[in-house]
Amino acid sequence: MVATVATLGASALVLRLMLDFAGSSGNASLVEGGDTRSLLAVRQPGTGSAEQDAEQELAACAGPFSQLGEHKVEYIGGFRLKLAYQGNHGAGRVQHSTGALDVEGDKIWVSGHPDTYSVGAFEYLEPVPTDSMKEMPISQNVVKFERVSDIQYGFKLIITGIEHIGGELVVHTAQYYSGQDTFRDHQTVFGSNNAFTVQGHTQAAGWMKPVPPEWQERLGGPWLMGYASNLPINGRLSQGPSLYAWDGVPGKDIDTVKHLDYTLENPLGTYGRDPAQAGVLAPANGLWNEISSAYVGFIRDDDYIVVGRTGGLVSGIGYKDKRSNGTLMGGYGTYDVDDVYNYYWIYDLNDVISAEAPYMPKPYASGKFEAYTEGRIVGADYEYGQLFIMSFSQTRLQSPYESEPVITVHRFCS
Repeated sequence: MVATVATLGASALVLRLMLDFAGSSGNASLVEGGDTRSLLAVRQPGTGSAEQDAEQELAACAGPFSQLGEHKVEYIGGFRLKLAYQGNHGAGRVQHSTGALDVEGDKIWVSGHPDTYSVGAFEYLEPVPTDSMKEMPISQNVVKFERVSDIQYGFKLIITGIEHIGGELVVHTAQYYSGQDTFRDHQTVFGSNNAFTVQGHTQAAGWMKPVPPEWQERLGGPWLMGYASNLPINGRLSQGPSLYAWDGVPGKDIDTVKHLDYTLENPLGTYGRDPAQAGVLAPANGLWNEISSAYVGFIRDDDYIVVGRTGGLVSGIGYKDKRSNGTLMGGYGTYDVDDVYNYYWIYDLNDVISAEAPYMPKPYASGKFEAYTEGRIVGADYEYGQLFIMSFSQTRLQSPYESEPVITVHRFCS
């Protein structure tokens, strides 16, 4: 069983409630056991990171922890999101969410079903420190799902990132399937019915995170964005995690500074079938392959940390072949259905900055993300020195017909 860390779970909730009343600047402090510790410097929209400021005084790990390279991550607890039926959560629903997350104050914002191009919010609950989903509380929908804009495109859109910046909810969007790669309305301010281009297009327009002050000048902006080959058509996507800097000012066409971006000619690992493996594939490339995907990237200390998932490192990857259990792959897939796992990649930003080309840096550490989740990662966010993971459990306590969305919370500790 997971070690109990109820005090830390309560601290996380208190911090979020404090954000709503803290104003635009200042420090949030919390008294625990008679000791006053500064846990969170309130983030000022568009100016950089409160997360990293808060990490100057890391609390010691209170229980079992997992390693992300040199970083320690401790599981705090989890909660579930309420499933929706018959439109009672608005224009969309959380089932089959594309996984874009933003934890903001006392709410957790999440993208809806991909057919609805919508965003809604749930109450942020105190995470319960348990590895039994039955013991996790259910968060209610508090902001009904609404379509991001009234612009009609005539094809399927995927929300690739959401973030509150300067008091506005900024949404990144990609066309799900695009052989011509002509879609350019990648950034929208929720409810504005205006859309703007992002320099770097689908290679760039995914997650959005603040840049620590000490890195802003070197990276070329107070905010970063990134994405990876999470969608079909490799030629329009970075074949590995990307990193772009920008000014964090939405509502206009966005200029960026490219730091990481992998091309078909220069992928981080491999894509498609490796010709050297001829026929049935050997174990897949451990750096990046057709099964790899990334959901959030953020800066801690001198590291750019990316969290996602990968697979095929044991059984290999095929294309529309038969799996070991007799089922057929819909496209690229692992031969063993269980040969897929949560994963991380960590880059030294000094290496990224000094590289001669954006495809040259390699992560100095990568591996399985061993921290407790209820399944494979489908979305993630990083706020307040904590990592929020969204997965879909097959336990299906709320409904026998649909997987259940679960949020697990993990803090960086020393």
